[in-house]
Amino acid sequence: MVGQLQPEAEAGDRLTCDSVLFDLDGTLWDASAACAQAWSEALAAVGRPDVTVAPAYARRFTGLSMERILCDFFPNVGAELHPLLSDTYRRKEEDVMRSRGGTLYPGTAEVLRWLNAGRRLFLVSNCLDGYIENFLRLTGLAPVFSGFESMGRTGKPKADNIASVVAQYGLRRPVYVGDTVHDSEAALANKIPFVFAAYGFGAVPNARFRIEAIRELPGVLDTGRFS
Repeated sequence: MVGQLQPEAEAGDRLTCDSVLFDLDGTLWDASAACAQAWSEALAAVGRPDVTVAPAYARRFTGLSMERILCDFFPNVGAELHPLLSDTYRRKEEDVMRSRGGTLYPGTAEVLRWLNAGRRLFLVSNCLDGYIENFLRLTGLAPVFSGFESMGRTGKPKADNIASVVAQYGLRRPVYVGDTVHDSEAALANKIPFVFAAYGFGAVPNARFRIEAIRELPGVLDTGRFS
């Protein structure tokens, strides 16, 4: 469990780790266009074709729970439609993501393969069940990851899923990489270091460790030289 983690995970300006856990959207790829399409199709299917979603709007709620998305970002749809909209979106997202997917940030595949040579990599996301599987299939990156977990699969928040991965795989010095304050809070709840992906969708003003591109991540971790 988290209490078994090694206490000294930070060494100078770098992080010493045995594993890296990644958020997905806004950290490894941008699939906001596909998500926006799925939301727009779902809204039309439940009788609200007048409400459409742009990719920039989808980025604002990426990573939040379905309940919060519906309440905070679709209040004009009507609460009575929320259950139907939720179910319809889940189906639409699966269809759209299976065919369209997202776009990896430049250097993502190369950095992941580099890091995997010396440590284990994992995905922990608040996405729906099946989303990570589509990501792995579309990108061909399944071999670099040792495991993954999602809110869609467990019904639990990100902090709990991070704790589950840490315990299941016996990780001693994990690091979490994400792009929102919610990612930072989940890492803090598990008492593990957090690296803020500043190129993503959110803002974490006081992040101690931050990267402006994923190619900078090896320079934050104690991994040797990456170019």
